[in-house]
Amino acid sequence: MTQDRTMAGFRFQSLQAGRGLAALAVVLYHAADTITLPKYIGPDPTGLLAYFLPGHAGVHYFFVLSGFVIYHVHGHDRGAPAFSNFIWKRTTRLVPALWVWLAVVTTLLYLQPGAAAEAFGLRSVLQAFSLIPVEQEVVLKVEWTLRHEMLFYVLYALYVLYRPLGAIVLSTWFAGSLISHLADASFPYDFVFSPFHLLFLSGIGIAHVLSRRRIPAPHMMVAAGFVALAVAWLRDPGYRVDGLNGQLIGFGAGATLMIAGLTELDRQHRLPYSVLLGHLGDASYSLYLTNLTIISASCKVATIVNGKYGLPPLVWFCAAVATSVAFGWLFHRYVERPLLRMLQRGRGHAQRNREALVRWI
Repeated sequence: MTQDRTMAGFRFQSLQAGRGLAALAVVLYHAADTITLPKYIGPDPTGLLAYFLPGHAGVHYFFVLSGFVIYHVHGHDRGAPAFSNFIWKRTTRLVPALWVWLAVVTTLLYLQPGAAAEAFGLRSVLQAFSLIPVEQEVVLKVEWTLRHEMLFYVLYALYVLYRPLGAIVLSTWFAGSLISHLADASFPYDFVFSPFHLLFLSGIGIAHVLSRRRIPAPHMMVAAGFVALAVAWLRDPGYRVDGLNGQLIGFGAGATLMIAGLTELDRQHRLPYSVLLGHLGDASYSLYLTNLTIISASCKVATIVNGKYGLPPLVWFCAAVATSVAFGWLFHRYVERPLLRMLQRGRGHAQRNREALVRWI
């Protein structure tokens, strides 16, 4: 869920559009899943909201896209300076906005009366801020994907620092993730070798191919990817994050084909650019971080108000989605983006000071 837009001198607009749509799909999933809980509005009599539940496929898309971006941007990086640059860029993209939102969420949780606040101890808070592997998310439910992302970054950083060893470690990691579904592993092994990591490998494969040759019949590839996603969406048996199941394969294959085809079409300047999707893609990380918390708050308000007006769940679903998207964009505009600019300026000043010191010495 990083947001690099320029890769090897070329700007892939489709990545931003795809990122925005993937984030929106996750919002739709969370809204449909939360609003129909018995403690909120309850079941949807029309059954329409059930069609949004497979929106968690946006996570699969994000993972494939992450592998693609990391390899395309850093595929030729090597050595200590590149290692330091990689760690800085990846950490600043992931951590500052997360820490700000975790501070907000943690404060809100401790302000809740009763047992809800008692369930959140210091250990859970420290685990949330550290992004280390955990068996269960307590503070911020959506953070589980960021922990997998951080693990990928750490292992890829080794590849940047010392390529031979890093290649062995990454290959072993992907192989373990492929065969892990055969063993009934428990935490932390089921986290370290999650089949979800194969989605990173798919993205790396696309970037490797694109760096060497044109992709034939990109329109057909996009169509095939859309069909794969649609079939997996309609046959979605429920959200599972364990095992190499048909859901992971279907959504992963669909995302891989679509990203490959769209980036090739983008490279050939055969895709129009959507300003709206571009803005949504820019705000996708903030939207992903904040959406479940905002949706839960919207559902609490909807439950109170619904006692007076008795509106159908679909109405509250639309209200929760709109509120979440608006808040995510505002968080990006006034928190995430200023934070990144401040960190970039700070690093620039530090580099200039070091260069001036070296010249003076």
